[in-house]
Amino acid sequence: MDDGAGPRASRIANLILTAGLLGGIALVVGPILRWSHFGAYVAERWIVIGGTGAVLHAAALFGPKAWRSTLAVVSVTLVASAYLFEVAIAYDWIEPDAAQDAEEAAWRASVPNYDTRMKLEVLEDLRAEGQDAWPDIGQATLFGGLDVDGRRLVPISGVATATTVYCNESGQRTVYVADEHGFNNPRGLYDGAADVVIVGDSFAHGACVPQGEDVASQLRRARPDLAVVNLGYGGAGPLTVQATLAEYARRLKPRDVFWLYYSGNDLRDTQLELTSDVLTRYLEDIDFTQNLWDARAGFDPVLRAFIDAKEAERRAAGAYVPPPVPLGPTLKLQQVRRLFGLKPFPDPQGPFARAAAQTKARVERWGGRLHFVYVWNWPHEPTGERYRKAEVLEIVRGLGIPVIDTAAVLADATTQYYPSRFGGHLSPKGYRALAEAMARALPASDPGASP
Repeated sequence: MDDGAGPRASRIANLILTAGLLGGIALVVGPILRWSHFGAYVAERWIVIGGTGAVLHAAALFGPKAWRSTLAVVSVTLVASAYLFEVAIAYDWIEPDAAQDAEEAAWRASVPNYDTRMKLEVLEDLRAEGQDAWPDIGQATLFGGLDVDGRRLVPISGVATATTVYCNESGQRTVYVADEHGFNNPRGLYDGAADVVIVGDSFAHGACVPQGEDVASQLRRARPDLAVVNLGYGGAGPLTVQATLAEYARRLKPRDVFWLYYSGNDLRDTQLELTSDVLTRYLEDIDFTQNLWDARAGFDPVLRAFIDAKEAERRAAGAYVPPPVPLGPTLKLQQVRRLFGLKPFPDPQGPFARAAAQTKARVERWGGRLHFVYVWNWPHEPTGERYRKAEVLEIVRGLGIPVIDTAAVLADATTQYYPSRFGGHLSPKGYRALAEAMARALPASDPGASP
């Protein structure tokens, strides 16, 4: 007796295949219609995936009946597997980079005297020795601002004049004594005008090398005739660069400013910075300032108290427990898309383009020259397409800003410029190569002369 199971199964298969066909078409049409949002690198990948899926589903839907149920089952299995994989990554049930992590762990074990202490342990050890030790603090942690005498301020540097505990990629933890404004410099550099100022994120800050081996220190050795001030800090994106110029660089009026732009995250940092109404004001109003230079004595104790509270939270939490993963990102397969390079990188035409123009205008206000240093995200960026390098450089060059592309600076025997072949920040040799390239962009002697 025919209970209708066969026809029902066929209808279900047809529905699945039709959905797959429409989904494949959507994956082709969507990136084409929103090409500027996706960018060529991601859009082309989606079009290949969508086109392949659409063709296969159409072939099964309009081809022999024997194909239908088979491909329908395969489609459902693939979709279910993708979501299982997403959940497994999101909740740390599996580690996609486990093989590389194991290899990197083996490398660390081979490095003599590799310091395995966590940052909190290093802080406690230094404080036990009587040092005024504090951690660096990521910029995003401060975007909400601090309440200082009834005003809400967003600091853009660390604790002033303190022993600062930073990162560890080479086997030895970076520890330095911060200057009067919380940056990685020797003290006493703010007494007069500067010839050169460096702004940017961790590559400008000096991660993860000993004090004296960062790019600013290397530039001072390459050009001892110039006063070089490092105003870089880890996590600083294009809007924080605006704040750095407004709050500190304009007081120093340097003839040359080097903006170290990191391809791996500066565009994403721009999106995050836009959530801060204080940082957004720097983009909207070139005259806006928090007067951080003069307010240092008032907000430094508040910053110390804020960091103290964060440390207490970390100690109370004990072992790291991953937070619940929101449903929205899971439904969008956020981790899977990131892993396979299918997540659109922010379009540089927009806030970044405005920030680049604003940065140039700020520096030119005091008669300075801006240099844009594109920090190459090796080994994850062999061509730069994923991080929209060509578009970023087109914007910058279109503004008449000279560019130093570290893809050329670090192209020779690239692995020796990193603590390990796994990438990360630069080694002392890498920072030296970068400093030498920056020195070549400067005048031969008189900082006021034309290069």
